[in-house]
Amino acid sequence: MSNMQNLWPSDLGSSKLNLPKNILIQQGKFLEEMTKNVITVEIKSTQSASNDIIHRVNILAPALGNYSFGLLTMSHKISLYPLTIIDEVNLEKHFVEDEPDLLNSLASIFNSQPVKNALNSLIAQSS
Repeated sequence: MSNMQNLWPSDLGSSKLNLPKNILIQQGKFLEEMTKNVITVEIKSTQSASNDIIHRVNILAPALGNYSFGLLTMSHKISLYPLTIIDEVNLEKHFVEDEPDLLNSLASIFNSQPVKNALNSLIAQSS
C-alpha cells in the first residue's frame, strides 16, 4: 500500500457551465417545437487539426427527403471562450467573448432576413 497523496483537484466536474453546444441544442429544440418538427436541427461536433472543438449546425426538412443546409459553424478551444461563429447563410464571422455575447450573436443570425426566408421557404415546401 502506498502513502501517495491524490494530487487531483477535489472539485472536478462540479462546475455548472452553460456550454456553447448545450445552448445550440436548446435553441434547436425551440425551433423544432415552434415548427412542430417540420424543421429539425442537427448538430455535429468534431475536433480540428489544431484541437479546436467544432460544432456544425444544419437545418433539416424531413418532408423534403431530409433536405439540409448549413446554418452555422462554431469553433472554440477547450476553454470555451472566446469562440468564433461562421454564419453560413449571411457569410459573416462573429467573434464571441462570453455567453451573453454568444446569445446576442445567435439571435442576430437567427433573426436575419436571409435565415427567416430560408426557414419560411422550408416550412412552406414541407406542408
